[in-house]
Amino acid sequence: MKFTNVIGGFWQDRQSLNLNVSIPSIVNTFEDTGRIRALSKELNENEKVVYNLLSDVKVILSEIKEKSALSNKAWDKSTKSLRKLGLISVEKKDDNLYIFRLK
Repeated sequence: MKFTNVIGGFWQDRQSLNLNVSIPSIVNTFEDTGRIRALSKELNENEKVVYNLLSDVKVILSEIKEKSALSNKAWDKSTKSLRKLGLISVEKKDDNLYIFRLK
């Protein structure tokens, strides 16, 4: 199949609308909702704080949470995001929760 150049009329107007309005709008929506960041695995500041406190050795979650000095909401959001990205894991053993890096 050969490429076709559109040089005017209805289809050029549609291409221009997609290029200048539709696609930028979709990209903005994806950025606002975190989809672009999730695909690029770029961490926000709170996620970096949590990730940098961890190693591949399991540690008690409450100790890391306290060291992070994040609010409950920021902690929960950060750890949830890091788990979705496959960077950390949380495990329960006996009465304790443990957290550690996967990568």
